[in-house]
Amino acid sequence: MSNFPRGTFITSDGVNLSYIRQGSGRPIVLLHGWSQCAEEFKYQIEPLSARYDVIAFDQRSHGESQKVSYGLKISRLSKDLYELLNELDLNDVALLGHSMGSSVIWCSQCSCRRCSRH
Repeated sequence: MSNFPRGTFITSDGVNLSYIRQGSGRPIVLLHGWSQCAEEFKYQIEPLSARYDVIAFDQRSHGESQKVSYGLKISRLSKDLYELLNELDLNDVALLGHSMGSSVIWCSQCSCRRCSRH
């Protein structure tokens, strides 16, 4: 594991999610694929953090987030993302997803006012 600074938050259905946060500037949220974790982006976080507020979170039941047997549908993972954006009060957010992370972004919950339209 890396030494990236981590934080946690609790979702509306009681799941403790862990995230990496580093840098400053416009926020960019990195979403990993199925059976991966935020550490998947370890080689991107450092250079991106020179210009951006980089947030990479471990989706539920992945990485350092709480392991649960519920809420593993794309719609719920998308709601987790929405709740993270609200918890951290992020606006004009750029989203970058790998594999399943892209599906989470495409889900309708993520087309919110906090995300960039670019």
